[in-house]
Parts: sequence; C-alpha cells; structure tokens
Amino acid sequence: MKKILLLLFVPISLFAQFEDDYYILQSRGDGNEVSLKYVNISTNQIYSDSALNFIESDDGTSNPFDGGMVHSLTYSPETRSMFLITTNYIFRPMSGTNQDVQLVNKETGDCTFVFAAGGDSYFDDDSSGSFGLNINNDGKYVYIGLYSAWGNTNRKIIITDGTPGNSESFEIDNLGSNYFEEAMAYNVQNGLHYFIGKNTQNQNFLYSINTFSGEINTYPINTGNNQNLYILAMTFSTGLNKILIADTNSGKIFTLNLNGGNLDLYKETGLLNITGIVSVHDLLSNVEFENQGEIKIYPNPVKENLHLETSAQIEKIELFNIIGQKLKEFNLNSKTLNLSKESKGIYILKIQMKNGKVETKKIIKN
Repeated sequence: MKKILLLLFVPISLFAQFEDDYYILQSRGDGNEVSLKYVNISTNQIYSDSALNFIESDDGTSNPFDGGMVHSLTYSPETRSMFLITTNYIFRPMSGTNQDVQLVNKETGDCTFVFAAGGDSYFDDDSSGSFGLNINNDGKYVYIGLYSAWGNTNRKIIITDGTPGNSESFEIDNLGSNYFEEAMAYNVQNGLHYFIGKNTQNQNFLYSINTFSGEINTYPINTGNNQNLYILAMTFSTGLNKILIADTNSGKIFTLNLNGGNLDLYKETGLLNITGIVSVHDLLSNVEFENQGEIKIYPNPVKENLHLETSAQIEKIELFNIIGQKLKEFNLNSKTLNLSKESKGIYILKIQMKNGKVETKKIIKN
C-alpha cells in the first residue's frame, strides 16, 4: 500500500507545480525596462529572463522605450504564440495613445510588429487607445477601445483580423462603470472574454462578453480587503478554473472564483510592475495535462533514462522544450527514453496513442 501511495503522490505534486508556471511581463511606466520572465509563482524560481526587443511600426511612431507602457500579454489558442500591446503616449499627445500589437518570441525576446491597434484605423476618431488584449479561437484580436482615453467615454470592445477598416465592435457604455481596469482574460473552453470595471460607489464588477453573440453579463466581485488593486494583468487558468489577477504594485497574485465572485490571495511573487501574465500550461497545450492516465513515467526528475509503463499501443512520442519547440521523436520499439544528452531543464513529453488519446507529461531533467 505504501508503494502505491508514493506513485500517486509524485505525479500529483508535479501537476501542481506545473500549474504555477507562468510567463510574466514586467514593464515600468516609463518603458525603460521591459522583460519577459518564465517563472514558477509558487517557488518564485525564475527559469528564464529575456529583455524584450521591439521594432517600430510602419509609420515609425512606436517606441515603447520612450514614455510608454508594454502590457496585456496574451496568447493565440490557434497558433500557441504570445502577443502584447505596446502603448506610447509621446508621439500623439493631442490625439490619445498610439498602440501596436506585437508578436513575442519567447526564446529571444524579439518582438515583431503585427498591426496598429490605436488611431483612426479602428475607431471613429483619432482619440483612442486599447487597454487589454485577447485573441479569439478563430485568431481574431479582441481588445477594449476608448474614445478620449483619459475621459473613459464611448468605450467599445473591438474585434479585428488586423486589417485596417475590417473590424466590428460592441458598445460597453451602458454597463454602469466609470472605470475599467487595463486588462482582459480569455477562457478558451467557453469562448468568453473577461474584464473588470468599477462604478461610482467604488464597487468592482466582472464582465464577460461573448464576441460571437455580443452578449454581456455582469458579476459582482467580493474584493474583501483588496479594494485598491492596480490591475494591468489578468489571465484565465484552465487548470485552476479561475481568473488570475496580478497587482502590479505589490506583485501579489489573486484568484477570482467565477462561482461567487470571491477574490483571494493566491501567491506573493515579489515581482513588481507586472503588466502581463500567461499560463505556460495553457500556452503549450490548451488541453488538460494528465499525469495519471494510461501511461506512467519514472523516474521524474530524470538524469539519463526515462521509463514508460503502459499497456496501450503508442503511435508517436515527441519531446518539446518549454517554449513549445519540438526537439525529437523517439523510437517506438523501446519504452525507455534516453535523455542523457539533453540539458538540465524542463521539457514536455507528448505521447499519442493508437486509440486517439494524447497524454502530455512534464519532465524535469537533472
């Protein structure tokens, strides 16, 4: 009995650890320090830290290192790529903000200009900005747009494929909020986008919008003693089935339970100026990571040989690094995988069976 309990305990602990792996974007308000960290928020272990390198937009107006903010880190469920918004307050001082959507290379930190989200390409006038970015299952960009950005009037949810003039929008002025936080979260499973607003009585509300039907729903948030959070980053965690919210002033991570609306402290990271957060689990797979299923692996952590224990027929075994790059396929004639030549770090093992099932394992290489 003791041996059985041990086998069950190890995979569960690894699953919990993997759920706390996140990409975190840090950006000071002056835009002079922007970095992308891969971090475990339970242990505060930083696996990698990349300074981001941006390119200018077509009109040369985007320079996130000159008075702007880089925020709203998100990922595309379709391509499993990460995107962010660069916000600049310098070059268009009389007409609000200039915003560019950029594609992030997780390994090198290089950012590639995708399209200009601000300005008159997607709004009725030039006094506009976008705060909070998500990407739909169909690959379209979704963000909050503001006319007269500092006046918080005439707010809309904008949906576009990135082509100027080819966008649609939903009015969000009638929600009873006089302020919206500059962040959005996306639930891949039900297709809902979430954002947070505050009314004149300083009460917080969570809003969900279905961008295919335009339906908007409102839920009260019980913040408890956490009334004065500065929210520039939030994400939906499929593993926790909750929204994660980062307070940029303190580095504290909170969970928002969709059933009941309670806001609870989850982790204290000590990372200040968090302006974006993405779950590594959701970015790599968009499916539940199974550590107990038809296949067991051991030992984990591993130094040389990793053993598979299963009665299922295996179709394919692939090894990926933590940023989603495929490294190799293994010989299916053996259920012992030689990892001796791999560097120390974290890897993803994807096992496809002939019955159509797929199991994905997190491997720690010592």
